[in-house]
Amino acid sequence: MGMRGPKAKPVAERFASKIAPGKNGCIEWQAGTNSVGYGVFHPNTTTGNKREYAHRWAYEQRFGAIPDGLHLDHLCRNTLCVNPDHLEPVTPRENILRGVSSPAKNARKEKCQHGHLLSGDNLYINPSTGHRSCRECSRDRDRARQAARSSRNRQARIESGKRPRFGNVDCPRGHLLEGKNLYINPRGSRVCLECTRISYHKNKKVN
Repeated sequence: MGMRGPKAKPVAERFASKIAPGKNGCIEWQAGTNSVGYGVFHPNTTTGNKREYAHRWAYEQRFGAIPDGLHLDHLCRNTLCVNPDHLEPVTPRENILRGVSSPAKNARKEKCQHGHLLSGDNLYINPSTGHRSCRECSRDRDRARQAARSSRNRQARIESGKRPRFGNVDCPRGHLLEGKNLYINPRGSRVCLECTRISYHKNKKVN
C-alpha cells in the first residue's frame, strides 16, 4: 500500500485558522477575498473550486440556512467580518437602502465617475432600489441622445431629397440652430437668425 498524505483538518478548524479578532467585536477574515472585499472560503476541499462567502458560511453554522431571497447585511459595515452576531438577513432592497445610508459606503461615492458631486440637487436616489445616480450626467446623456437622433433624422431626410424638419437642430428652412445662428427669446423660444435676416430683407424690398 502506498503512503497516505496527512489527514485533512476538520472544516471548522480550517475556518478558525483564517480568522482573527477585529475592532468593535468583529471577527475578521484573513484569507482570500473577492473583488468587493468579501471573504471566500472552500469548505469542502474535495469539490474543486466550489467556494462560499465566508460570512454566509459562518452565519449558517450558527443559525441555520439563510431564508430564500434574503441577503446578509453586515450591521457593523465591515465586509471582512464573519461574526454571525453582526449579520442580519434582509431583503435585497433593504440591504441596498442600508448601504445608501451608511457613512462608510457613502464616503466612497462622494462624486460620480465624471467628477460631479453626488449631493444636494444633483443627487437622485431611486426609491425602488436605493441606487444613487448623478442628475447632471443623466442630463448630459439625454442631450447627447437627442442631438444624435436629430442628426440622424436630418441626414436621412437630406439623403432622401427632403427638406429637414423643424426640430432641436434645424429650422424649417434647414438652417442649423446652433452657435451664432441661434437666438433664444425671453419666452424661451428658439429663433433662427438666418431666417430673420432673410425675412427682414424681403420686407425691406417690398416696402
